[in-house]
Amino acid sequence: MILSVPSTGDNSIIIIGGANQAYENFELPDAWKHAIENADVLLMQREIPDDVNLLATKVLKSDAITFLDVGGNNKSQLPDELLQRLDYISPNETELKIL
Repeated sequence: MILSVPSTGDNSIIIIGGANQAYENFELPDAWKHAIENADVLLMQREIPDDVNLLATKVLKSDAITFLDVGGNNKSQLPDELLQRLDYISPNETELKIL
């Protein structure tokens, strides 16, 4: 992903899609599980499938804080199971209208 800011001040994002959506029947690698289990805060985004974010929240300790930047896959609703595991969401104006 490339982020550029034109002279108008609005952001412009260029995405070369595909790689982040290549997770099918994905399981978190042990090293990722270990890092997530020991985290106090988990920041996620929807450039990867919601199922992967959900897996991450399932290994996170119960007192950790979760944030989700809802950009990326903002055309689909957040799965209820993931939404219930979030402390905060961060939508921009367009994403807030969709939500």
